[in-house]
Amino acid sequence: MQRWKPDNFALSDGYVFAIFASCPGKAPTEVTFFRQAPATLQTFSFADPFGDSTCQIKFEQITPFDDISSSELWFLRPWTNYEIYYVPVGDKYTPSSSMDPLDIPVNIEGIHQATTTPEFPVPNVPAGMAPLQYSKKELMWEGHSVSYSVDNDGVTIQLQGALFALDRFLAKPKYPERPVVAEKLLIDAFEPYQRGLKTKPLKIEYPQGWKLTYNYTEVTPYTPMGWKQGALWSGVATRNTGAWDKLLTNYVQNVIGIMYTPERCGVTTGNTWTIRKDPNRQPVLHVRDRFRPPDFEIWYGSPGMEVSLTQDGMNITNVIYGEGTGWEGAKWSNTNIENGVTTFEPVAYDGSVYPYTERPRDSYSNPPSEVMINFGDGITLDMAKDAGLGILARDGMPGWAGTIKLQINPLEINRWMIRPGMVVNLRGFAGMQDGIRMHIAEVTCEPLEHAVTLQVDTKFRDLLTLEQMNARVKDPITPVKLLQVNRRSLMIDDLAAPWDYSAGSGFIPRDSVELFRNKRAVDTFPYRELTMKYPPKRYPQYYVEVAATAGQSKRRWSYDVPILMSQSGTIRRIELICVNKDGVIVQRRFHISIYRNGGTKANTESGEEYISSISLPHTGENYSPFAENHFFPTAPNGQPWGPGNFYEPDSSFLIGWGNGESYAGYWPGNSDSPEALPTGMFVDEAVWAFDMTQNPDWNVSYDPSTTQRDTAKMLYAKIYTDRYYEDLYFLGRLYRVEPGQ
Repeated sequence: MQRWKPDNFALSDGYVFAIFASCPGKAPTEVTFFRQAPATLQTFSFADPFGDSTCQIKFEQITPFDDISSSELWFLRPWTNYEIYYVPVGDKYTPSSSMDPLDIPVNIEGIHQATTTPEFPVPNVPAGMAPLQYSKKELMWEGHSVSYSVDNDGVTIQLQGALFALDRFLAKPKYPERPVVAEKLLIDAFEPYQRGLKTKPLKIEYPQGWKLTYNYTEVTPYTPMGWKQGALWSGVATRNTGAWDKLLTNYVQNVIGIMYTPERCGVTTGNTWTIRKDPNRQPVLHVRDRFRPPDFEIWYGSPGMEVSLTQDGMNITNVIYGEGTGWEGAKWSNTNIENGVTTFEPVAYDGSVYPYTERPRDSYSNPPSEVMINFGDGITLDMAKDAGLGILARDGMPGWAGTIKLQINPLEINRWMIRPGMVVNLRGFAGMQDGIRMHIAEVTCEPLEHAVTLQVDTKFRDLLTLEQMNARVKDPITPVKLLQVNRRSLMIDDLAAPWDYSAGSGFIPRDSVELFRNKRAVDTFPYRELTMKYPPKRYPQYYVEVAATAGQSKRRWSYDVPILMSQSGTIRRIELICVNKDGVIVQRRFHISIYRNGGTKANTESGEEYISSISLPHTGENYSPFAENHFFPTAPNGQPWGPGNFYEPDSSFLIGWGNGESYAGYWPGNSDSPEALPTGMFVDEAVWAFDMTQNPDWNVSYDPSTTQRDTAKMLYAKIYTDRYYEDLYFLGRLYRVEPGQ
């Protein structure tokens, strides 16, 4: 392997990103420059919790004709370890004799054209030299490859952060006779040696001044076990040792989700515990301090910065009810019984809101907002009350959440060194000169755009909580509540049927995958320039046509549009646009719904037609989803529809948007307001799951040497519009939640 040489791919603002790979029997080897051409580091990200998250690297110099299994391409194999380093460029005019032996001299005047290394000297280089300081390189990201895709543009590998290797294992139930200290459970979960992991054992950092110690002189059936007498501990214990769920993103996340700093612990009450990843694959359990001073600050309106924040009152919580099962196995729900009447008492509440009879009515205050939480097994009422106080501290008032995109460095920090868990103070936004303190939950780096995007939140929530908050649709037909979240895209295969964007997974229609191959980096949703360049009148295969000019509402439904999926998974985002024949987005409202079953093509007397197997709600000949009672799961009285009704969706209905109370096509707003006007665009980031193993075409005796038929991996979409003077065309995509996220 030749030593990497700098070129115009990586050098910008005085740094490069160097990519190293290693595997058993292979020492860390730099692969930044392969076959005399640079690799393209497309994106890498970090999240709170669990640190290094996703990464995507493209090798355009490797083609489908290459033998991927050859020893030359060893670094493409799944589970290859990767490290990404930040390599600074030193001062100008440094003589070669003064440079560290590990550094590479570069021509600073022509840094994007002329370069030189001992292996690749460039003649007639001017005297102005600077060192590319490999001696001062900093570890940025580390993880392992999980999949790769091959197309005409090269090979793209998808990487997963180091700690996410734990998700290859399951948390198995152990049924302990006594509650187990949470730290002990987490240490066992992160134990690397028996599992053959590259990660280090879990390290625990208690805050300065922490006072809680494990002191149990008398052992009872309810005494927590697994910890050293007199040692510091979180005060949290549980019998929950797992239920065959994913070890990291399900089990570990659930354990730290109940860990709050309680009263009398010596530090601020109500802070949450989280897990970060330090360099060299070191997991660290620590407290997320919501009063941490800012690590850096920025002024709104500065060049090279974009801010998009939302203050959302829908997500306040100030009266918390709860239920659970204590250490002793007894269920609790915090109830009182007086005169034969049962009343439920909150486990925590805001005193300015509850009790309701004492709430002031002549002064402004937050409205009550109740929530019922099932705290699960092994959580006592006292523990739930501590957790409730933490939830109140975090969610009692509306907060700001959104994204900040940086293409310049703040004064106090290099933007590439910003990490989740840090705090940024945004000054000058919405008139707040002193600033808004925001926790950074996710950092996404895009070297090709020289950009770093931060997902931020004033309530100091982790990324998983933020995404749940941002996707708060409660049933399949609930009006969409739109709130932009940071976008990520990573392909990780399922065993029997992989999700593969390059093969058309999630594209509506599937043939539009070819359209998106022509998408430039600047072509983002709603893809206005892309659709005008490739309009339906010349590229009809890229769109779903709907006969909006038809007089009969039944004919204004699209055919059953096949959507290629994978074995199973969760969708995190759907987007859809409505255009005319010229590819111009038109302001129309519409409906879209997705089904497990669909129709097929058939030859009829009038030619080839789609024969649908989906039963649509209708009243007589009115098949509009916006008609009264259509696409409602229950009757107006709240009871199930009686037999023989024509209102509820087809039995294979999975999820849908648009009925008589709400309509799709109003993004970035919604149709709730009387003044709302359609935009012809639709985005929903509510999370919903699919499982294709129930498909009749699914081969249950799957052999890894074969592939599932496409029909076994298909969901079907149907789109409807009102009647208009021109036919309409639709283009959309589904984005999957990546395993490990």
